[in-house]
Amino acid sequence: MAETLTFALVPSPGKRVRFDALEAAIHEMRGLLRDVDRSVFRSEGVVRQRQWYVRRLSSSNPTVVLEADEETAPLEHRTNQTVFDGIQGIVQGDSTAPPPFFSDQELQGLLDIRRRVLAKGLDRIDVGTDDRADTVPIAPSIEERVNRILRGTVVALGSLDGELDAINTRKQPYFTMWETMSSQAVRVSFGSDKIDEVKGLLHRSVRVSGLVSYFSNGRPRSISRMEMIKPLATSSGTDRDYWGSVPRLRTLEDTAELLRRGFGDR
Repeated sequence: MAETLTFALVPSPGKRVRFDALEAAIHEMRGLLRDVDRSVFRSEGVVRQRQWYVRRLSSSNPTVVLEADEETAPLEHRTNQTVFDGIQGIVQGDSTAPPPFFSDQELQGLLDIRRRVLAKGLDRIDVGTDDRADTVPIAPSIEERVNRILRGTVVALGSLDGELDAINTRKQPYFTMWETMSSQAVRVSFGSDKIDEVKGLLHRSVRVSGLVSYFSNGRPRSISRMEMIKPLATSSGTDRDYWGSVPRLRTLEDTAELLRRGFGDR
């Protein structure tokens, strides 16, 4: 059975769902599903982009059921359950760390849903799967929950290895790097003077140094003020001229305490 994901738009009491709210919800939910789906496959070493199809539509509290183009039984994780569990963890949990497969991009996507979709007269969006009886709501309160995770960021000078994927040169140039240790997407901002250098390394394994932001569990979030980028002959990690690391993933120590010892309190 192919995996499915359901989202239902629930209007404010006494209101109806506006057409532009439905349009915005489809756009933002598609982005969230696409990004998590890509991360799930990347964790298994598979580079691909899946298609999702509309399986069912309902006009009562406009409900969209999306279905993947094939089963993902060979994979350890299923995207629909990962999205559901991730949103549920944010809504119901007290952790300052992001859920698995939710990088900075997915967290910002949830904020976009709050600001661009719920603001159009919706009370919430109920997210579910066909194999679960319960649903989890994306409501206005999710903004504070997400911001709590983002506020837990720790910043330190360092370097990360990974595959340079997508490049965006509009406004502030940045690229997405699939970081080797976490297998998650990391956004790297760079100066316009390095555009040609970055484009020349597209889809290659690289090492990037700069100001690295880590989530509270040590997973890298982003790199700003990129100082250096260099190609790697191999992604095996045998080349050891880098500086900095992913603290918790390497040592299982508390990230904040480790960074204080290495870089001093800030």
